[in-house]
Amino acid sequence: MTRTAFAALALGLALAAPAAASDFQVAIDLDYTVPTNDGLDSAGHGPHFGARVGYALGLPVVDLVLEARGTTLNFPSNLEEEKDGWAGWGVQGGARVGVGLGVFRPALFAHVGYGETEVSGLDYVSHHGGYLIDGGLAATFTLLPVVGFGAQVAYNTLLDMEKDSTAEWVSFGAHVEFRL
Repeated sequence: MTRTAFAALALGLALAAPAAASDFQVAIDLDYTVPTNDGLDSAGHGPHFGARVGYALGLPVVDLVLEARGTTLNFPSNLEEEKDGWAGWGVQGGARVGVGLGVFRPALFAHVGYGETEVSGLDYVSHHGGYLIDGGLAATFTLLPVVGFGAQVAYNTLLDMEKDSTAEWVSFGAHVEFRL
């Protein structure tokens, strides 16, 4: 048997093996955001807070977590620079796919949902709502069996179909996960 065939057979057997124990997860995210397009050119940088709940499917090789996420959307105003303030919220569903490498678990993630913001300037208020999409990379270190700490970076988009506008930003930050 060639090495390629042997590797394919081993991977197939590993994925077909009985599932390991599945578990419920709760996580808290703290991100710092930086606008990247004209949709947010009048906004400042700011913190975002999020919470995730998910269910990890017990696959032997791959760590697949189906999750729901709630987040704040906060781009503070800076009146000295005449920047508007954006504040809002979002709810999303998605998945996180990682590989467990001992205490270190790198992962890719993506979520899709709905987000809404209120933009306030010196003399106006505007509302935006639409598809909220994110995708990124995360790394989690599990020092205790039920607690993990990590970092993530993501690209985020809020598509407002009604106003035909898009707000885009990069977020990076830290998270703590609890496996129950």
